[in-house]
Amino acid sequence: MSLRLTEVDGAPRWVPASELDLDAHVAVTGGPDPLDLLEFRKTVARTFEERLDRSRPLWRIDVIPKLAWGGSALIWRIHHALADGFASMQMANGALWDEEPPPDGPQRGTR
Repeated sequence: MSLRLTEVDGAPRWVPASELDLDAHVAVTGGPDPLDLLEFRKTVARTFEERLDRSRPLWRIDVIPKLAWGGSALIWRIHHALADGFASMQMANGALWDEEPPPDGPQRGTR
């Protein structure tokens, strides 16, 4: 997630980004009011119309903090050159969810 695509001797190459600027990769989208379903869909469509900045690693997360039906949303864009759908889901699993589900109920000691 810290590699960027560049051209070296006329060929594309992955190179380490000099610095990973999270402000350039993670942004809060939407205003103070919760988005209804129509505005949510429009926001997602507008977000996917934007190109990723090729001078940076080719991913971005837009956070929509308030939805009218409760909760929030993440729009995670990853360029296909960086990861296909399967690899993207593996990254999402590693970044967004715990590997082990929490135990059911309180833990009890044994004697």
